Amino acid sequence: TLSQLGYMFMGLGVVQTFGACFHVYTHAFFKALLFLCSGAIMHGLAGQLDVRKISGLRLAKGWKVVTWCMFIGGLWLAAFPFTAGFFSKDEILAQAFVQKGPGYRALGWVGIVTAGLTAYYTFRVWFRVFGGRTLHIEPGPEHTGDPSTFHPHPPGWRIKSVLLILTIGCFAAISTGYWGIGHWIKGMVSHSSAAWGLPEHWHEGDIPFFGGDPHFTMYFVSGTFGVIGLSIAAYFHLINRKAADRLEDLFKRNPLTNLLPRTLEKKWYMDEIYNALIRIPTYLSAKLLYLFDRLVIDGILVGGIARIPMLLGRIFQPLQSGALQGYATTMAGGVTLILAWMIWVYLQKGGG
Repeated sequence: TLSQLGYMFMGLGVVQTFGACFHVYTHAFFKALLFLCSGAIMHGLAGQLDVRKISGLRLAKGWKVVTWCMFIGGLWLAAFPFTAGFFSKDEILAQAFVQKGPGYRALGWVGIVTAGLTAYYTFRVWFRVFGGRTLHIEPGPEHTGDPSTFHPHPPGWRIKSVLLILTIGCFAAISTGYWGIGHWIKGMVSHSSAAWGLPEHWHEGDIPFFGGDPHFTMYFVSGTFGVIGLSIAAYFHLINRKAADRLEDLFKRNPLTNLLPRTLEKKWYMDEIYNALIRIPTYLSAKLLYLFDRLVIDGILVGGIARIPMLLGRIFQPLQSGALQGYATTMAGGVTLILAWMIWVYLQKGGG
C-alpha cells in the first residue's frame, strides 16, 4: 500500500496530476481485491500469516476462486503488461523522464526498479501460498482452541462473490487504457484546482527515452522489470525454494551481510522504532495524565472544592437535630457571638 501511495505522490512531484489520480482509480480495485483475498486466507486458516507455513492452497478444495482472484490482483499490482495498473503506473514513470530539471530521471529509475521489486514481493506471496505442494497448515497464534480441532476451510460464497465483483472491476479498469476512457479523469483534473501550475502540453514530452517517446517506451521498460521481478519470485519461491533458503543462510553466515536478512525479517525494525518513539511514550504520557487528572483535577480542584461544603455540613449537622433545646442553645450561642463581636468592635474604636 505504501509503495503505491509513493507512486501517487511521485506523480504529483513530477507534475503528473492526471497519472496520480488515474493510479488512485485503478489501484482502488486491485488493492481492495488483494486485501480481501488475504482476509479470506486468514479467515480460512485461523489467522495464520506466516507464508512459510502455507503452501499449495490452489490444490485444496474450495480455494480456486481465491487463488485466481489473488493472481489477477497480483498481476495488476505488479503492473504486468496490458493490465490497468500497467497503464496508470507508466503515466507517472514516463513523466519523470519528460520533466526537465535535476533529479527527475533518477527519480524515474527509482520508480522503475521499485516496479520490479513490487512484482517480486507480490508473487513471492502468491507462489508461496498457492504454489507448490499442499502442506499441513497449523493455525495462527490467534487460534485459542485445541489445535487438533483446527481444520482449514475455504471461504463461503458471501466472501467469494465480493472477490469476483472486484475482479470484474479490475478488468473494467483496463478499458481506461485501451479505449481512452481515462481521458475523463484527465478532463476532471484539467478543470479543477489540481491543474494549477501545470505547464502547457504537460502530457507531451519532447525528451527522448531510449530513443523514443517516454510515454510509449516506458511500456516496454517497466514491463520488462515487472517480468524480471515475477520470474525471480517464481524461481526462488516456486521452482526452487531451497535456493531461497540457501541464499538466506549464505547472507546470515557472512559477517558483512548477516544484518541484512535480520533487518528485512524485522521490517527494518519499524515496529520497534514505532514502539520506542511513539507507542511507549504515548502510553506513559497517558498514564501520567490519567494520574494527574485523578489526583489533581478530580482529587483537589473538583473533589476538594466539593468537600468544603460537605465538611461544613457535617460540622453543623448535629445542631439540626430537631430538638427545641438544641435550637435554643444554637440561638443563644449565635446571639452570644454577635454580642461578643459588637463589644470587640466597640473596644477597638476606643470605647467612645
